[in-house]
Amino acid sequence: MLAERRAGQSSTKNVAKWLDDSNEDVRFMAVKWIADARLTELRPQVAARLEQENLSVRMYQALATAMARIDGDEVSDAKMADVFVKILQDDARPARQRVMLLRLIPTTHKQLTLDL
Repeated sequence: MLAERRAGQSSTKNVAKWLDDSNEDVRFMAVKWIADARLTELRPQVAARLEQENLSVRMYQALATAMARIDGDEVSDAKMADVFVKILQDDARPARQRVMLLRLIPTTHKQLTLDL
């Protein structure tokens, strides 16, 4: 994967295959590649993976950042924290995902209150 990336090759088929790899580091690098190259054709796969229940905090953040980059949104820490707060406000989200979101939001975020 890294050799292809260094060579400037952008095989969407290979990147999509790496999204399904059993190794999280390979999946993480595939998501990073998707974000960096803004591979819009892989947006549905990235969105589907965001809904998986067994994601690590690292993978959730990478997938959410990739979605924002694909959509042309700002991906600063502050902007992503705002996105995570918005998602956190959805009571229908599973508890595990809500805990993960809390880990991604700085404790000093202005919208992070006890009521949330």
